[in-house]
Amino acid sequence: MNVELPGTGIGGLFYLLTALLMPVPEVWHTVRGRSTLRRWRRVATQTGLALGILAGLWMTALVLQWCLPTPAISSLRHANRQAAHALGVTPTWLTVLTLAGVLVGVEGLHLVLRWSSRRR
Repeated sequence: MNVELPGTGIGGLFYLLTALLMPVPEVWHTVRGRSTLRRWRRVATQTGLALGILAGLWMTALVLQWCLPTPAISSLRHANRQAAHALGVTPTWLTVLTLAGVLVGVEGLHLVLRWSSRRR
Protein backbone atom coordinates (compact mmCIF):
# COMPACT_ATOMS: atom_id res chain seq x y z
CA MET A 1 0.00 0.00 0.00
CA ASN A 2 1.35 3.43 -0.95
CA VAL A 3 0.55 6.67 0.79
CA GLU A 4 0.36 9.69 -1.50
CA LEU A 5 -0.73 13.28 -1.50
CA PRO A 6 -4.50 13.62 -1.85
CA GLY A 7 -5.45 14.23 -5.45
CA THR A 8 -2.29 12.71 -6.94
CA GLY A 9 -3.40 9.09 -7.35
CA ILE A 10 -5.36 7.54 -10.19
CA GLY A 11 -8.71 8.66 -8.73
CA GLY A 12 -7.52 12.20 -8.15
CA LEU A 13 -5.95 12.39 -11.58
CA PHE A 14 -9.16 11.09 -13.18
CA TYR A 15 -11.22 13.67 -11.28
CA LEU A 16 -8.90 16.54 -12.21
CA LEU A 17 -8.84 15.61 -15.90
CA THR A 18 -12.58 15.10 -16.20
CA ALA A 19 -13.44 18.21 -14.18
CA LEU A 20 -11.08 20.36 -16.23
CA LEU A 21 -12.47 18.96 -19.48
CA MET A 22 -16.15 19.38 -18.49
CA PRO A 23 -16.53 22.75 -20.25
CA VAL A 24 -15.60 21.23 -23.64
CA PRO A 25 -18.69 19.02 -24.10
CA GLU A 26 -20.86 21.62 -22.38
CA VAL A 27 -19.93 24.17 -25.03
CA TRP A 28 -21.00 21.60 -27.62
CA HIS A 29 -24.32 21.11 -25.80
CA THR A 30 -24.78 24.89 -25.66
CA VAL A 31 -24.17 25.24 -29.40
CA ARG A 32 -26.74 22.52 -30.07
CA GLY A 33 -29.25 24.15 -27.70
CA ARG A 34 -29.26 21.32 -25.13
CA SER A 35 -27.55 23.10 -22.22
CA THR A 36 -29.10 24.94 -19.32
CA LEU A 37 -27.90 27.40 -16.71
CA ARG A 38 -28.17 24.64 -14.10
CA ARG A 39 -25.74 22.44 -16.09
CA TRP A 40 -23.31 25.35 -16.48
CA ARG A 41 -23.39 25.93 -12.71
CA ARG A 42 -22.45 22.29 -12.14
CA VAL A 43 -19.65 22.56 -14.71
CA ALA A 44 -18.38 25.77 -13.10
CA THR A 45 -18.46 24.21 -9.63
CA GLN A 46 -16.53 21.08 -10.63
CA THR A 47 -14.02 23.00 -12.74
CA GLY A 48 -13.52 25.48 -9.89
CA LEU A 49 -12.90 22.65 -7.42
CA ALA A 50 -10.32 21.09 -9.76
CA LEU A 51 -8.58 24.44 -10.20
CA GLY A 52 -8.62 24.87 -6.42
CA ILE A 53 -6.94 21.49 -5.93
CA LEU A 54 -4.26 22.39 -8.46
CA ALA A 55 -3.76 25.80 -6.83
CA GLY A 56 -3.46 24.10 -3.42
CA LEU A 57 -0.79 21.72 -4.69
CA TRP A 58 1.07 24.61 -6.31
CA MET A 59 0.86 26.75 -3.17
CA THR A 60 2.13 23.83 -1.08
CA ALA A 61 5.20 23.62 -3.29
CA LEU A 62 5.74 27.38 -3.01
CA VAL A 63 5.39 27.35 0.78
CA LEU A 64 7.82 24.42 1.08
CA GLN A 65 10.28 26.24 -1.16
CA TRP A 66 9.89 29.37 0.96
CA CYS A 67 10.23 27.50 4.28
CA LEU A 68 13.24 25.39 3.38
CA PRO A 69 16.58 27.15 3.60
CA THR A 70 18.44 27.76 0.34
CA PRO A 71 21.27 25.28 1.09
CA ALA A 72 18.70 22.51 1.69
CA ILE A 73 17.02 23.22 -1.63
CA SER A 74 20.30 23.27 -3.53
CA SER A 75 21.44 20.02 -1.90
CA LEU A 76 18.12 18.43 -2.84
CA ARG A 77 18.56 19.58 -6.43
CA HIS A 78 22.03 18.09 -6.62
CA ALA A 79 21.04 14.82 -4.95
CA ASN A 80 21.24 11.56 -6.78
CA ARG A 81 19.34 12.13 -10.05
CA GLN A 82 18.28 8.48 -10.28
CA ALA A 83 16.67 8.60 -6.83
CA ALA A 84 14.85 11.81 -7.73
CA HIS A 85 13.66 10.22 -10.97
CA ALA A 86 12.50 7.06 -9.18
CA LEU A 87 10.72 9.01 -6.46
CA GLY A 88 9.11 11.69 -8.61
CA VAL A 89 8.77 11.04 -12.31
CA THR A 90 8.32 7.26 -12.42
CA PRO A 91 5.31 7.07 -10.06
CA THR A 92 3.66 9.94 -11.91
CA TRP A 93 4.04 8.18 -15.26
CA LEU A 94 2.85 4.89 -13.76
CA THR A 95 -0.27 6.63 -12.45
CA VAL A 96 -0.94 8.28 -15.83
CA LEU A 97 -0.40 4.99 -17.71
CA THR A 98 -2.63 3.09 -15.28
CA LEU A 99 -5.37 5.67 -15.75
CA ALA A 100 -4.95 5.46 -19.53
CA GLY A 101 -5.20 1.66 -19.35
CA VAL A 102 -8.37 1.82 -17.25
CA LEU A 103 -9.96 4.36 -19.61
CA VAL A 104 -9.03 2.34 -22.72
CA GLY A 105 -10.42 -0.81 -21.10
CA VAL A 106 -13.68 0.83 -20.09
CA GLU A 107 -14.19 2.45 -23.49
CA GLY A 108 -13.31 -0.83 -25.21
CA LEU A 109 -15.90 -2.72 -23.16
CA HIS A 110 -18.42 0.02 -23.92
CA LEU A 111 -17.85 -0.43 -27.65
CA VAL A 112 -18.10 -4.23 -27.38
CA LEU A 113 -21.37 -4.00 -25.47
CA ARG A 114 -22.76 -1.48 -27.94
CA TRP A 115 -21.75 -3.68 -30.89
CA SER A 116 -23.22 -6.83 -29.31
CA SER A 117 -26.53 -5.10 -28.53
CA ARG A 118 -26.80 -3.91 -32.14
CA ARG A 119 -26.25 -7.46 -33.44
CA ARG A 120 -29.22 -8.70 -31.41
